[in-house]
Amino acid sequence: GAPSFFLSSSMAAKQYQADLAATFPMCNDCSRSAEEDSDDECPMRALTAIQWNDDLTYNSIMADPKNARRHQTRTFRTTTYETLHTGGFLRLCTERGRVYWVAQNELEHTTADWKLHFSVHPDDVPRAWDVVVPLFLKYGLDFGMKARTDFVYWPAQQRGRELTVYMFRSDPAYEEGGPMATLAEIDQLHQYWLSDEFEVDGDVYLAFALEADAALRVAGVRSNGGVADGDLRLPGAHMASLRNEAYVPVAQEWPAAWGAPRKEPYRPLTYPPNDHGWNAAGHVCPMACARSAGRRWAWWGSGGSQ
Repeated sequence: GAPSFFLSSSMAAKQYQADLAATFPMCNDCSRSAEEDSDDECPMRALTAIQWNDDLTYNSIMADPKNARRHQTRTFRTTTYETLHTGGFLRLCTERGRVYWVAQNELEHTTADWKLHFSVHPDDVPRAWDVVVPLFLKYGLDFGMKARTDFVYWPAQQRGRELTVYMFRSDPAYEEGGPMATLAEIDQLHQYWLSDEFEVDGDVYLAFALEADAALRVAGVRSNGGVADGDLRLPGAHMASLRNEAYVPVAQEWPAAWGAPRKEPYRPLTYPPNDHGWNAAGHVCPMACARSAGRRWAWWGSGGSQ
């Protein structure tokens, strides 16, 4: 049978969606499309109607990557996603995800920055995107995911992080709702709000990651030499891993342009090097099984040390 950790995470994912669906109930009419009943007077119509359904397959997007696509899906709420092609990455994200990235930049990447990574051979990234995106939508995940599209300048130390899914964790530094809280119109504020109500249970992410990992293997997607160095391989996974990429102080040599070296060490905030492990900043891990018994999952294996 399936391992207990997989069963528990799958049940958690189903319960999560069931609880949220109960919190945001739809009447029977609202489950129908506008074409089926254009005269429906239900006030929930505007909240549940699907307005965008653009093709999100990799080859379709990359035929014209700067032409943003929009897609809506209905799980426990209607979520609108859009595509972005910047900096050698193809992204699928929500408006809240874009605000989250702004907040991280404003705070110099010192808040928790948990991510799921999938190790994918560069030649298989298009196929991997087409496998993972439907699952991302199926789980109704917010914020965003991305795939590397340009491997000419892909650093060797980033091997194993070809696909990324963001795992939002709130922080007191976001204060009351994040950077858009005082800028957005009141009727649009919900799209940009950052707070703990938008945190998804770690077991849901685990269920998603394990389902995606299995689906990638069924689709014949190859790993890019195993999970990334410095990442923690998820239990039972071959391609999926976890890492907190919040910046940490890292000792470096003083820049020559700054004159003679000083006595105190130069330790600027930096993206955590692989040899600093999967949680260099020491933030609370969102996956309960990673915290259990203090074992750090060592017996499951890891691409790097804690």
